Amino acid sequence: AAPTAAAAEAPAETPAEAPAEAPAETPAEAPAAEPEPTDTPAADDDAAKTDG
Repeated sequence: AAPTAAAAEAPAETPAEAPAEAPAETPAEAPAAEPEPTDTPAADDDAAKTDG
């Protein structure tokens, strides 16, 4: 009975903390890399070289 209670509590705490911290930190860093003008010229150069 002891191992059953421990296993039931472990999975309940993992999903509660994982989804709350993961999605909160991901969107905060994602938008910072999107507005960067370094990605725009790099993509254009790659497209021109592939077509050429």
